[in-house]
Amino acid sequence: MPDPADYPDGLREWQTQRVNRLILESLVPAWVLPRAEYLNTERVAKHVFDALSDPPAAVVIYAHPDHYHWCKSNTEKAFRAVFKSSQLKIEQGAPLQRWPDSSLWDPLSAQVWTRSRENYLIYNDL
Repeated sequence: MPDPADYPDGLREWQTQRVNRLILESLVPAWVLPRAEYLNTERVAKHVFDALSDPPAAVVIYAHPDHYHWCKSNTEKAFRAVFKSSQLKIEQGAPLQRWPDSSLWDPLSAQVWTRSRENYLIYNDL
């Protein structure tokens, strides 16, 4: 982990995102979030299922603002499938705050849909 003394002005945006990914990878088993793969909601739900005897009372979704509703829907489907319950309640909601646009898009990304909001909206409509 970066030593705060080495970064008196804080980490840059990409560094912060990378550290967040490393934190996630350290918190869950490798089969849940393999290196260089997307977070798979069904694997996360299975991991939660293995750790709990009852469905969780609440689920927090940390997602890209334009990706939030897809993540919420996908999370709900995965948790319902794993817990085999229609009782699971996922509250309606929206992202608590909007991230600055400059940190959301990477024009050099290998994934075309993450390079700009315009690309994402086109990809999302497919």
